[in-house]
Amino acid sequence: MQKKSNYNFLIAFVNVVFWLFYFLSALSLYFSGLISVPFEGFLSIVLIDLLSITFLVYYYVDKVKLLEKTYYKIFHAYLAVLFVNFGINFLLQNFIFGDFQSSFSTCLIKQSYSFILSFVFISFAFIMKTLLTYRDKLETITHAQNAKISTELDELKNQINPHFLFNVFNNIYIQIQVDPQKAREMLLKFSDILRYQLYDCVEGKVFLKSEVEFLQNYIELQKMRIANIDIKFEQKGNFSGLMVYPFMFLPFIELAFKKVGNVSNNEKFIDIYIAVVEKNIIFTVKNSENAISSNFDLENDENFIKIKNRLEFFYKHNYELKMKNFDNYFIVELKLYIK
Repeated sequence: MQKKSNYNFLIAFVNVVFWLFYFLSALSLYFSGLISVPFEGFLSIVLIDLLSITFLVYYYVDKVKLLEKTYYKIFHAYLAVLFVNFGINFLLQNFIFGDFQSSFSTCLIKQSYSFILSFVFISFAFIMKTLLTYRDKLETITHAQNAKISTELDELKNQINPHFLFNVFNNIYIQIQVDPQKAREMLLKFSDILRYQLYDCVEGKVFLKSEVEFLQNYIELQKMRIANIDIKFEQKGNFSGLMVYPFMFLPFIELAFKKVGNVSNNEKFIDIYIAVVEKNIIFTVKNSENAISSNFDLENDENFIKIKNRLEFFYKHNYELKMKNFDNYFIVELKLYIK
């Protein structure tokens, strides 16, 4: 709020300085004799300039959406205003308030300084207003995109894959009858997952160590309910003190389990690796895959597009994401460059 107030004050200050400088420049040209018309004619010229600038700056540019095609429209309006301004000033200085000059070149020379005054200030006001309007509209779009990404992240924080949720509860129910000890372990890990989602992720960033523990619990639950997949989770490096935005890695792990579930052969595996190398986080997921599931269009997948948007939003250009499809496996490589 304070930042916006300061910005509004700056705009108001610039407007005051602009108009003060304009009137001082106009008066200096008039009293030096460079604009040779009676004082009422001079006031008329100033009024025409004021109306021209007011129309362009305070009305027209704000009314037009700054899109690629509309720049031509705005520029044409600018040229039209200049042409009308020059035409009216020409009539005022040569037919109404001034002596008619038989030579057209003499007419132009006579009012050259008023032309220059009008051109400089109308052009400057037009350019500055267009740039400021573009900045404001760009900022509005950015805020809207940021709000959308933040909303998506909040949804991700509060959402557990319904299919995963159903399978966990179903497995716990079965294990209560078959292996009560295993059922208790599953409940504890599941409660840790819920606690992390509901309480640990409310401040934006989380400790990398906590995020890794969350992934471990998720993977352990998957191991308990799935028996025919070889799942490995390897960690390397010092995680202490490093912070990340939550749930940047989980979608890729979920995708790996989804893709492995479509594999028909007996060699099902998921290899997950996360390491810290000089404060850079390296995360890879490699999973088995057959020819049918390899046709999955990841680039156009809605969930994948969302995670790429979140990465771009939170890490800007400080990340690198690669995906590779091979004959019998699929791999995702994510690098986060922590400053």
